[in-house]
Amino acid sequence: MPMFAPSLVDYFLEVVIADPVGTPVRSIAHRVPALDRPGFPLPDGVRYFCLPDKIDLRDRALYEKTPKFHAFTLTGGDGSRAYGFALTTYTRARDATLCLPRVYCFISHFALFGLFKEALGWIYHAQAAEPASWRDAIVDLVRRAPAPVIGATTEFHIHGQLLFQQTLHASGLGFVDDACFQLLFQHLSIKNIIFILNCMLLEQRILIHSSHHGLLTPVCEALCALLYPFVWEHVYIPLLPMKLIEYLQAPVPFFMGVHTSYLTTKSGADVFASCVVIHLDKDKVVRPIHGSHGLQSAVDHPIAKFPPIAVSFLQCKVQAMLDLYQPIASAPTADANRVRFRRNARTSDVLRLEDASSEVDVTFGPGPLGITFEPTHVRLLATGADVAHPTSAVVKAFPQLQNGLPGPAALSGVLHIGSFLLSVNGVSTLSLSFEATCDLLRSQPRPLRLRFQNAPRPFPNACRFAARVQTSAFLSVSPVPKVSPATATPITPWVDPVRVAFAEFFVDLFRGYAQYIIVTPTPSPQLAAPRSPQHSRRNSRQRQAAVAITFDADAFLGQLHGATTTTNFLPSLLRDAGVPGLGQRHGPWQP
Repeated sequence: MPMFAPSLVDYFLEVVIADPVGTPVRSIAHRVPALDRPGFPLPDGVRYFCLPDKIDLRDRALYEKTPKFHAFTLTGGDGSRAYGFALTTYTRARDATLCLPRVYCFISHFALFGLFKEALGWIYHAQAAEPASWRDAIVDLVRRAPAPVIGATTEFHIHGQLLFQQTLHASGLGFVDDACFQLLFQHLSIKNIIFILNCMLLEQRILIHSSHHGLLTPVCEALCALLYPFVWEHVYIPLLPMKLIEYLQAPVPFFMGVHTSYLTTKSGADVFASCVVIHLDKDKVVRPIHGSHGLQSAVDHPIAKFPPIAVSFLQCKVQAMLDLYQPIASAPTADANRVRFRRNARTSDVLRLEDASSEVDVTFGPGPLGITFEPTHVRLLATGADVAHPTSAVVKAFPQLQNGLPGPAALSGVLHIGSFLLSVNGVSTLSLSFEATCDLLRSQPRPLRLRFQNAPRPFPNACRFAARVQTSAFLSVSPVPKVSPATATPITPWVDPVRVAFAEFFVDLFRGYAQYIIVTPTPSPQLAAPRSPQHSRRNSRQRQAAVAITFDADAFLGQLHGATTTTNFLPSLLRDAGVPGLGQRHGPWQP
């Protein structure tokens, strides 16, 4: 088989629904190149990853027709990993009763989320303005764009014009898009992130779900990156299509992501109790009830945890980094915040964590809500954040009902003037305009479940909401094409320090392990006389491999101060790692 040399783009696809009136099926309507690349044929199942849900051709409301971005991974038999970056758009059928999806997708071996999202956004606007020329530009991009180089800037050119660029900064931690970490820390608390890494290191079966397809792959990529210097080597499918839902029955460690609606299927419900389940939309992590799939009785399945003191210091250290680089109004304010942070960083505050903002869910029955909403433009403008266009809505007032009594919102006691609306019945409003948000509020059935972001002080609350809007733009395409001739991915200053903090945590936890690996030569086995030169070389290799490898777990644990009294994580890991001889003082392993 010829050696495969990846370029920036391996394939470009357009996936549609063929025969929507008769028997609708997913179909690749257009692809570049038309023939498979040597060494990397296009997987046939890629169309299911482009349209992962069940085929639904019903007419959709305005907010449902917003273009949505999601990513997925394709793992080859040799362990190589390719990425898919897809933008789902909707067009009305000729009879005006069906709403047909059309997906534009790039396949690449490089996880450049920001660059491909901007390229797909350009396609979305260009296919309406320049229906004849944009395809030629994509063909040129696929054929001529070179593979990106670490430390250099990858540029996206269309007709000789630079539209977007992304720099792959050289780092010993490996390149992962900053947007992945932003999405991770906005949807999961530090405490839950550490616990998930704990479960990954213990090789648990991990299932992550969300009502937003676009969140799954970036969050999973960030979690795997934080595991450094360790690597997740088991089954990894951050976005699992409905067609492949039976993969959840696999009796092996896995890390998979699904849409929340898939959990209502039989396969999703059956596996729920035997996995570590991550509720991404609600920042919750649920432990498994029992450890193996198919176990009839509910058997307690404890999970050993990291040392609590080390976890507390890591948690506080990461929180301090996030607070230091949180969105602020201006450069002078940034300097003042850093000075104030240093002055307030007393030893007595090391283990104290403050919840600066909170999210609340309020459910409303029939009748008026008792809320007056207004656009978020003025409040976001005051933060100085670079937000392309105002989104969602913010609470302006709590008007009284016609009988003079306070409304349900005021009686709830958890909402305030300045609370930002995040979602309606699980549908995010962060990428919707104020008009589309109001249309969503009017069209959704009761009971109406609204999710808000609150904070004790209005300005920090607005800053955090602005940061959330900026990150959510990663999952959608602006309805208005960008005016600027070229844009570049901004650098998120806290990402590298946070990654280093997690790496230092793992290195410190497993420091000095190498000196406790014991390699002992063993008597060479009696081998038959070689019948050919090939047999002679094989016998020579077998004699060289005749060694016994053991790990002195007791000595390793003994050199850790307080390890046996503070936690059972390391003993559990060493006994249950599944590596022959690991965790046993005796019992040589013959490779």
